[in-house]
Amino acid sequence: MKKNILFLIMFIFIGILFLTPSYAQDIELDIKSAKCLDDDDKIVIQYSVINYRDFERSNVSVAFRIMENGKPIACKELIMTIPKSSDGSEILEAVIDTPCKGKSFGLQSTIFHNVKRYRIEKWFEGCP
Repeated sequence: MKKNILFLIMFIFIGILFLTPSYAQDIELDIKSAKCLDDDDKIVIQYSVINYRDFERSNVSVAFRIMENGKPIACKELIMTIPKSSDGSEILEAVIDTPCKGKSFGLQSTIFHNVKRYRIEKWFEGCP
């Protein structure tokens, strides 16, 4: 009898776990494009942010690193509030001032929320 009750409790618990929706992330950064403006020596990054939760997220850090030959040549952090209705349809822009004419560059980006400041600073290590 005890085995049957234990089996029933395990079955209910496992069923609840499978029926509960879960997300691997609750905020997503989507990079649309990164272009070099040759005339101005600026890199323009177009991106959007998706909020999967039904509440506003404040103090979210969006971080960008411009890489050349594996080394960061420019970095930028934007601290913003993500509205609860953000579905990624609004295109945002970030402008990073760095010489890029004729260079090939790579872009690394991430989004930080609910993390300690030292983790953000560690991600920006090596930035000028």
